[in-house]
Amino acid sequence: MGATTFRHTATGRDAIEAFLTAKEEAYWERGHGGYTGTIAEKDRFLEFTPRNGTGADLVEALEESDGVASSELIGALGRADADWAFALYDDKWGPAVAVKTGPTEWTFCGWASC
Repeated sequence: MGATTFRHTATGRDAIEAFLTAKEEAYWERGHGGYTGTIAEKDRFLEFTPRNGTGADLVEALEESDGVASSELIGALGRADADWAFALYDDKWGPAVAVKTGPTEWTFCGWASC
């Protein structure tokens, strides 16, 4: 069993509605068989809000971090939250990372089993 990164953006009145929408879209695109490498493999999420920069900047910093929280990620969240966010992002069995990227838009990202 392997893993791959995913990024899925969905809209909703809140993060829960957006998460359920994102999962449904992933099921529609990849099926219900499991090991899709998508948000469909996640059963929960944790939301992070950047202290500096935008939500899109935070998602990009997560995706560009290589093995440890990058200086961009630390700048966006602070050291403790950056380490925590990266650990969640890097865990294929853990929750998805959620970031608000628009007024009614959330981006979910991380590693998922495939």
